[in-house]
Amino acid sequence: MESSPLDLLRGAMLYDNILVEPIVIGNSGVVLKPQNYEDKPEFGKVVSVGEGRLLENGTIVESRVKEGDTIFFQKYSAQKVRVQGKDYLIIREEDIYWKAGKKK
Repeated sequence: MESSPLDLLRGAMLYDNILVEPIVIGNSGVVLKPQNYEDKPEFGKVVSVGEGRLLENGTIVESRVKEGDTIFFQKYSAQKVRVQGKDYLIIREEDIYWKAGKKK
């Protein structure tokens, strides 16, 4: 079975890079998906996560976000990529301010 470009991108995240689908939270709390990145969303849904942050001693610290998490990130820190006509963002974990969910 042939892989789609998104499947290939999803499997390619290295270290603390995170693939994000941009979303906009409307006034009613409803999640809206923008048509393109020109809206500069600060919210997104995590699509893929690299293995974690690489420390100077070679140790990898596992990411604190996982696929499916909703996150709030630095507005201008993202690298835009277009896959099959749809915009995605690549950000680093250090650029995430907040993720939805309960504190453990």
